[in-house]
Amino acid sequence: MLLPPPWLRLYLTWTIPKWYMAMPDEAILPLRVSKLPQPERDFLEDRLGPFRSYAQNRHATRSKMAKVFNAACSALGAINTLHDDRSTRRVTATIPSMTAHPLRLDFSLLQMSSEAGWTGQRPVHLWIVGASILLRARVQYTFFR
Repeated sequence: MLLPPPWLRLYLTWTIPKWYMAMPDEAILPLRVSKLPQPERDFLEDRLGPFRSYAQNRHATRSKMAKVFNAACSALGAINTLHDDRSTRRVTATIPSMTAHPLRLDFSLLQMSSEAGWTGQRPVHLWIVGASILLRARVQYTFFR
């Protein structure tokens, strides 16, 4: 087994705690949760109603709406992948053509369901035994019985 050099181990020791990892069953890990202050609640109430604040200050309103949309998209993405299958499986893959680009791997996962997130265009990570890198790929085709 090849160990990383000491400088890399030290770098990882200082860097890894800065990453906030979510467990697969948590889907989203908030860094901070707080009650909205009254001005923010007033802004959202105005947004749901006549939305007068936009005419008063377009730049500030666009900035606030960007934050709201960002939070909404993050929450939606987390909810959509909440029940996705995140388990690791060992499979045997075949390569239909060694000259094709990008490289295509064909393999089957048995006893899987579409409810577990296995749909077309789903991003997956592949690791080939003996390789030093992890590959990112997309599911091209799924078939369920």
